[in-house]
Order: sequence, then structure tokens, then C-alpha cells
Amino acid sequence: MRDLFGMLDELEERLGKRRYLFGSSPVESDWRLFVTLVRFDLVYYVHFKCNLRLVAQYKNLSGYLRDLYQIDGIAETVDSDHIKRHYYVTHADINPTRIVPVGPLQDLTAPHGRERLVACNSQLCITQSDETHLRISNSRVWPRRCSVRYTA
Repeated sequence: MRDLFGMLDELEERLGKRRYLFGSSPVESDWRLFVTLVRFDLVYYVHFKCNLRLVAQYKNLSGYLRDLYQIDGIAETVDSDHIKRHYYVTHADINPTRIVPVGPLQDLTAPHGRERLVACNSQLCITQSDETHLRISNSRVWPRRCSVRYTA
């Protein structure tokens, strides 16, 4: 259990500096993490007793989950009731009563604020903090008119 939450803590930190796990758009690893995160608060937290923290309690992970969910065509693939019914009904050894909880309520359509994370690669992350400045991952603030380049 500690390994699970240790990794969630690492992902929380990483996603505070970049919009997606690798690069400027979602890749397979983002979608693999998405299916875990979208089920976590609904099922894993209670059903599998992974109840140290909810994904909703992680600012960056929960924003990342909402960001991916709000990509065109994704919300239609997520059926929260089906996810809960599947886990709570098919695992009779864990849930012999087959009671399916009503909650938790999730609003994956709420604003995610992730658009502030403009660009990132393995060397440098740039975030937009307001209209006139860019913030570099090392916390230095640059005027927006500056061209920021990194060369190895």
C-alpha cells in the first residue's frame, strides 16, 4: 500500500510541472494511468481498501484526470455506474453482499486548470502563470516576450 501511495505522490509532483506524463499531448502511458485514476475513488479506495488518500485529494492528479476526461470523445467512454457495478458485484469474496455504493460523487467536468502547463520535455518545463510572464520549472520568472530555449 505504501508503494502505491508513494507512486501517487511521485506522479503528483511530476504532474505539477507538466501537463502530461511525457510530452505536450497524451500518449499511451497517460491513458493507462487514466483508467486507473478514473476507477480509484469510485472503487479502489473502498473496495480494495486503498484508502490512505482519494485522487480528489491530490491537486495535480485530480486536475490531470479531469483534463484527460474532458478531451473530446473520452467522457462518453466512462460509465461510473458500470465501473462500480462490475467491481462490487463480481468480487463476491471481497463483497459477499454485492452492495454497490451510490457515491462518491465525482465532477470530472469541473475546470482542471492544466492549460497553464504550456510545454515540457525531459530538460525544461515552461508554465504560463499569467498574461505577461512564463514560469520555468526552476521557479525563475521570465518576461513573456523572451524566447526560452534549451540546448544540450
